[in-house]
Amino acid sequence: MEVKEFETMYRVEDLHWWYVGLREILSAAWREYVPARPDLRLLDVGCGTGANLRHFAPHAAAAGIDFTIEALRWCRKRGLSQLAAASAIDLPFGAGSFDVAISCNMLGHINVPGEVPPLREIYRALRPGGVFLLNVAAYQWLCSSHDAAVHNTRRYTRAQTVQFVEAASFDVLHATYWNTALLPPAICVRLWRKFFSPGASDLADEPGAFENRVCGLALAVERQMLRWSTLPAGLSIFVVARKP
Repeated sequence: MEVKEFETMYRVEDLHWWYVGLREILSAAWREYVPARPDLRLLDVGCGTGANLRHFAPHAAAAGIDFTIEALRWCRKRGLSQLAAASAIDLPFGAGSFDVAISCNMLGHINVPGEVPPLREIYRALRPGGVFLLNVAAYQWLCSSHDAAVHNTRRYTRAQTVQFVEAASFDVLHATYWNTALLPPAICVRLWRKFFSPGASDLADEPGAFENRVCGLALAVERQMLRWSTLPAGLSIFVVARKP
């Protein structure tokens, strides 16, 4: 990832509608699928600047790994300390060490060779019955300047994502697209940026209060819909899986 992108992410993650919406989806899945226990252990694979890790720290003993030392430096600025610089295909933990694992937009990174090997390594690190929460970017043709800035080279369909997770021996409990309502305008913006690239990440222009409010409301409506069904298309894919 470009070094300056870490600083941008650190600055916007707490309030940007997309990151807030992702944490809400993660939290909803946590409440539904993760048993309430005082001794839970959580691993964030590809923790980035640590916003998700800090969000769940009150609910579990939380550890994070990232391939990049710079990312962990920003995690420490959030007060996080259980961190390791490591590859997703070689986690520095014993088998069955964690009750929950999360991974948000780690698959597809240029430094992650393939999809099934890192998922199998997460499977190994989870105890039997452990829960895995996975988010990935959808549709290869929607690659943007933010993908380039964070060195994300691959995006997926829901069918592909489910296939990878099942190939790693997980049982898939739930799989859906999300960020559906904003897909049409996002297509227009990203196609425009493909032909008229601004030379900066999508996150360079921090959204204002009005944009955050409108987009946040759209995602809140989607979350209510996801309580009863899945969504047929969207900018991202969210999967809940369990180690048998």
